[in-house]
Amino acid sequence: MQRLWKQILMVAVAALATAPGAGAVVLDARALALAAEDAARSACGAGADVEVVCGPVPALGALQGQDAEIHGHVLGTRRASGPTLVSLEIWREGTRIGERSVSVQLRVYRHILVAVAPIGRGAAALPEQFTVERREATADGDTAVASVESVRGMRMRRSFSAGETVQRSDLEPLPVIRRGDKVMATAGVGGITVTVSGIALDDGALGQRVGIKNDRSGRRLQATVMGPGSVRIELDDNAIGG
Repeated sequence: MQRLWKQILMVAVAALATAPGAGAVVLDARALALAAEDAARSACGAGADVEVVCGPVPALGALQGQDAEIHGHVLGTRRASGPTLVSLEIWREGTRIGERSVSVQLRVYRHILVAVAPIGRGAAALPEQFTVERREATADGDTAVASVESVRGMRMRRSFSAGETVQRSDLEPLPVIRRGDKVMATAGVGGITVTVSGIALDDGALGQRVGIKNDRSGRRLQATVMGPGSVRIELDDNAIGG
């Protein structure tokens, strides 16, 4: 019995070795169209929300009806809707036996942030002011904001009308220090921490650089915002002198 099973296994292995390669199909117009559509979807990235409409498929000629593998290739990664040319290489038993080009129409969709009501420039961005919609991606679709929660701690860099799409460039961090605010500035000098009071000369979010004016000397300094009313000076000993 063991010898019989071994013979069956050897026959199966031999059959696999002589069969057409993985993914082999019988060549016809439908096979080319499916390969072109698959290649176009792959170019949009894993998990992309995309619809593909295949254009006219070129004649296969003598290749029609043969068993072969079709390898599709799209140059680059597609981020927006539009026509796309797919190159299809046709292989049989390790040899390329032909090539065809097929045009497909891509419709790429993104889930993007949309304003539900007018919002003024400089206003704090609140999650309830936005909704997420599925829309066809334009050329700049890859820069659109996709999450309502991502607007927390941000403000609008321009005014918005209801229904407008929000791009990442439309948002900026909400300042924790405003121009004219009283601030405490700290600096490390030779292992010693020195603190001086001053007035903010700019609005600033966490981590941003702002100008401050030393209360005592009137000297203008550059500092990094650490929190509400708190900045850090990264200068030499003389920077806080006076």
